[in-house]
Amino acid sequence: MTFRPRRAKEIIFTIFILLIAAFPAWAQNLLDKPVSLNASNQPLRSVLNDISKQGGFYFSYNSKLVNGDQLVTISVQQVPVKQVLDQLLQGNCQYREDGNHIILQPQGKEKVYTLSGYIVDGATGTRIGNTSVYEKQQLASSLTNEQGYFKMRLKSKYPEAVVSISKEWYKDTSITITPGMDQELQITMMPIRNVPLPEVTVSANDQQKPNDVDETWFGKLFLSSRQKVQSVNLRKYFVDKPYQFSAIPGAGTHGRMSGQVVNKFSFNLIGGYTAGVNGFELAGLFNIDKKDVQYAQVAGVFNAVGGNMRGGQVAGILNLVLDSVEGASVAGAGGFIKGDLKGTQVSGLYNQTSGNVEGVQVAGAFNVALGNVKGVQASVIGNYTNKNVEGTQVSAYINVCRREVEGVQASVFVNVARKVKGVQVALINVADSSEGYSIGFLNLVKNGYHKLCVYNNEVLPINFALKTGNTHFYTILTGGLSPDAANKGYLMGYGFGSEMKITKRLTIAAELTTQYLFLGDWEQRSLLNRIQPVFNYKISKLITVFGGPAYSVYYHSPVVGTERYMNEVPSALYQTHSFSEHVNGWFGWNIGISFF
Repeated sequence: MTFRPRRAKEIIFTIFILLIAAFPAWAQNLLDKPVSLNASNQPLRSVLNDISKQGGFYFSYNSKLVNGDQLVTISVQQVPVKQVLDQLLQGNCQYREDGNHIILQPQGKEKVYTLSGYIVDGATGTRIGNTSVYEKQQLASSLTNEQGYFKMRLKSKYPEAVVSISKEWYKDTSITITPGMDQELQITMMPIRNVPLPEVTVSANDQQKPNDVDETWFGKLFLSSRQKVQSVNLRKYFVDKPYQFSAIPGAGTHGRMSGQVVNKFSFNLIGGYTAGVNGFELAGLFNIDKKDVQYAQVAGVFNAVGGNMRGGQVAGILNLVLDSVEGASVAGAGGFIKGDLKGTQVSGLYNQTSGNVEGVQVAGAFNVALGNVKGVQASVIGNYTNKNVEGTQVSAYINVCRREVEGVQASVFVNVARKVKGVQVALINVADSSEGYSIGFLNLVKNGYHKLCVYNNEVLPINFALKTGNTHFYTILTGGLSPDAANKGYLMGYGFGSEMKITKRLTIAAELTTQYLFLGDWEQRSLLNRIQPVFNYKISKLITVFGGPAYSVYYHSPVVGTERYMNEVPSALYQTHSFSEHVNGWFGWNIGISFF
């Protein structure tokens, strides 16, 4: 082969041109260079320096845009620089290469793409309506129409999107899509096969399902049918977020997914609908929460909580909690708790707790507890407890305890209890049995102490007494008269006593009474106070004879008696001693018979 210099030059020149043309293919983009990092709570500035050293380039950025002192944690092996920056900067910056520099710039207008399509039954091929289609990371969602069609917008900044599909009585389905471009899909869902359920016994308490706030009056009025369908479809999916803001349910930072999000801070201009709160919630009008609320909740009109309330809630009109309250629930008009109360329930009109109360219920009108009360019920009109009271019921009109009172029932008019182990104070006290004290004008104890007495004493020849309560303590309503037309007198009064058993038939009682003696002129003050031991001997089941001494203290006006009325109390046969000009005392007696 003959060497030709000209030919050699042509070959060398061609190779040189090819090398120059191939150089861009050899040269690797800075953002595609692989790096390895293992940093724990390191300043972002140090991590960026490490990346630049490994990649052989420099970063350029504004310190107001990128906080170099921010502590970050990352562990990657041979991952492209772009993916590392996405993870470190969380999509808040866009990147531009300029020579040997990567420039970090503010993110431009966020790019979005549309995902649409149909959801199809895998067994029948029919399209499925009212199906929830959602992306968990972006909290984006859509609900299919009657033709099974959905459409939703997703952000392009995330490297991938996992779309989930949920529908009651169907198996949940998920697909991963490539972001950045509009797509139309047909997604198949398989129905859940019918599985025979074990036989269960449903009690009355199980019929009201907790967390069913969507089915309350508030849910029906303020939540759309689409929101309630979404809630059913996504009943197993909930996510925690730091905050949310809503104008009305469904129109806020979490959109139609608001009912699946538990927030630390929740602010609702008019009203909001969330999965729950673990911090603070405030609304101009109302808050509706599907699950638990913890710490603080305030609304101008009402709060509705599907789970437990732990902390304090305040509403201008009404609070509704479908489970228990541990803390304070305050409302301008009414409060309803389906579970137990441990704390305080206060309202301007009406409180109702379906479970037990351990704490205080205060209402302007009425309190109701369908379980036990261990604490205080206080209201203007009345209190009602369906089980036991261990504490105090106080009202102006009526207190009712369907079982046992171990404490105090106090009202102006009526107290009712099955069994009293404490104290009843009212005009009328009613009980089935009593081991405590009933203090009132009339004490009706079904299995207690009832006696109707007819007796005689040194003041008036005919006297009557009604004794009711129990042997520990009974009250006495007294009345008496003198039938002598020329020497008339009338007595009426009140007292109390206690009886102690000596033998099977013999008992002794101590009684104290105060009586008004009418002697023809109501302006005359005539008060007769008596203390007397009474010996009772039972001669049959329904008849008892009694008697004993008495000591009386009599206070009277300067003029005693008028024409045809007694003018000497007691009669001249009894020796009296004077405490003052208008107060006398003497020893007397009483003897009589009682029935029942």
